[in-house]
Amino acid sequence: MLSFAHPAFLYGLGLLAVPVLLHLMRRPVAVTLVFPSVRFIRKGRLPHAGRRRLRDRFMLAARLLALAALVLAFARPRWRPPAGAAAGAGTADGLGILLVDMSPSMGGWAAADQARAEAARILDAHPRLRFALIPSADTPRDVLPPGGDTRAVRAAVEALQPGTAAGNHAAALRQAIGFLAAEPAGGTLFILSDFQAEDWPLDDLPRMPPGCRLELIRVGGNRQDNAAVLAATVQPLPGAALRVLAEVRNSAPLPAVRTLALAAGNEEWTRRLELPPQATVKAVFAIPAPAGAKGELRLDPDAYAADDRLHLWLGGPPPVTLLAVLPSTAAPEAGNEFFFVSKALAAQADSAVTAFDLRSVDARSFMAVNPTSLDGILILGAAGEFQEPDFALLKRFLEDGGTVLCSTPETAPGPQFMGLRRHGLLTADFQGIVNRHPTRDTHTFVAALEPGSPLDLVFDKPEDTDLFAFPVYRYARVVPQGLARPVLRLEDGDPLLVAQDVGAGRLYAFTVGFGGPWSDLPLSGAFLPLLRGLLADDAARDRRGGVLRLACGEPLPAVYGLNGKAQPPGAPDDTDTEEPGILMAGGRPVEINVSRRESSVADRSLIELRQALMGTAAAPAGTPQPVAGNTEAGVRDLWPWLAAAAGLAFLIEGALAAAYDRREAGRPRLETSTPTPDTQNP
Repeated sequence: MLSFAHPAFLYGLGLLAVPVLLHLMRRPVAVTLVFPSVRFIRKGRLPHAGRRRLRDRFMLAARLLALAALVLAFARPRWRPPAGAAAGAGTADGLGILLVDMSPSMGGWAAADQARAEAARILDAHPRLRFALIPSADTPRDVLPPGGDTRAVRAAVEALQPGTAAGNHAAALRQAIGFLAAEPAGGTLFILSDFQAEDWPLDDLPRMPPGCRLELIRVGGNRQDNAAVLAATVQPLPGAALRVLAEVRNSAPLPAVRTLALAAGNEEWTRRLELPPQATVKAVFAIPAPAGAKGELRLDPDAYAADDRLHLWLGGPPPVTLLAVLPSTAAPEAGNEFFFVSKALAAQADSAVTAFDLRSVDARSFMAVNPTSLDGILILGAAGEFQEPDFALLKRFLEDGGTVLCSTPETAPGPQFMGLRRHGLLTADFQGIVNRHPTRDTHTFVAALEPGSPLDLVFDKPEDTDLFAFPVYRYARVVPQGLARPVLRLEDGDPLLVAQDVGAGRLYAFTVGFGGPWSDLPLSGAFLPLLRGLLADDAARDRRGGVLRLACGEPLPAVYGLNGKAQPPGAPDDTDTEEPGILMAGGRPVEINVSRRESSVADRSLIELRQALMGTAAAPAGTPQPVAGNTEAGVRDLWPWLAAAAGLAFLIEGALAAAYDRREAGRPRLETSTPTPDTQNP
């Protein structure tokens, strides 16, 4: 059965009339005769030339053949054997594996419908194969192992629907290859997918067992036309109003005009967006306080509707819960540090996104604290009193995604830095105190903010603040090594602030205390944004506190009460993140949306994918090699043959045209002074 991938090109066959008309319109070349005198020539009628006839028919046929073959090649014809013939090709017993991509992107561009139709055709074409079905998204789901009941496979194929979890088909491939490896007679793996590039990472794919065939069948057609709501941020405004900043990307190679709506409660606000090709545009909504805390951004739907909606929390993030650990001795410096910190975190502004809930405990009671409900821990000069169990508890808290901020203690700073290093929390060498007995005349300043640090967003233009203006009278000299990296540097290059990631969390260590003898940092205008920015950073990056943002299918972090941990009050036991929406877990809002990774329109090359799956081993003897762009079972592309025929016809036409020119050049011209019989009446 013949079909065309681009049938619109067939209208070009009308161009075949052009060479015929040109041949009919061509006239013989006139021969100029020179006479010394025309007075003896009498007038006469020209003879009737008769009906025009085609000349040089072979050259005309070559031109028509070349043009027709070229037009048909652009139409991309394919030959698919009839069902009966295909069935005859599949009479050998063996195993067939249908691996069907059911990631979210298959819900667009009619890809899922095409996949179901192709799977049904494969079942018809191979009636004697035993089939297994492996629907795949992030993991294999509802797998039907190899069996003899084709009806069950057909029913399961008809019921296939795209899921919501982002695709990664390495696990499904391993299961399919395991089925093939256990089959003595070998078999064929049929992969039906839109072959989105990020769903098929080449470096994580298993290898096909020897003697097995691989058929790659692309579905979904042209996936270039797509626009998606990528992300959104919510900021409070004066008077309980909100600012919602949305990002919309147009993946199409052409500009588009789309309508973006923000829905909250029973209200809706719209924006008309002009989207340049392959560009991201930001849209701003300034809205009054909505009746409900759940909102949704909506684009008018296109070919892929799953990324046209984004659920977002409008109720504001819950307070970041912090615990300040103070020295057990009644040192006045510790009281001063807690005073400055609590004042900085309690200060509120209309533009503040995050609120803080600060509690305190002394170092002796730290082991009795349950850190599950905490977002951050501030160790204000108390780590010098920590014992081994205290450091172990601190490490578990960091590995679970918490934030820890340490100031240098007035007494025993060495044990603090050595304990942090011994437990892998801060890989930095402590080299003593600089200016142990300072005077107000001996001081230094902050000279540099390391680029790429969390404070980049806090101090967009640090030169416009007093970050570089407050004096530092004394500090602990530490040399960062390994994973530790400086965030703020002093004039002599020593760090004032060091950061290190530990598991999913982060530790910040100041080389000064927050009391008066160390520096004027607590009195500076930079202290409040610096402290708030560091402690809210992890919440903004969705590590632990604030509004958690998950892609569909991602599990909740352990701090939310899953993965065998004790659940915070109010956390449900059956929290499901499969469907988009907003839920509350442990008293914290969770935004769940379809992964925007599925919005990418980049495709994986089938040739590269075949090479990765087949490895270095050659394909089995007799296995037809696919032409790039088509690897359907039993289907053959005809356009390469037509392109070759067009080239051959052009060569023949060129040879005939050269022979015709030589023939015309070899004709003798009449050079006489007497009229010819054709032009004179006797």
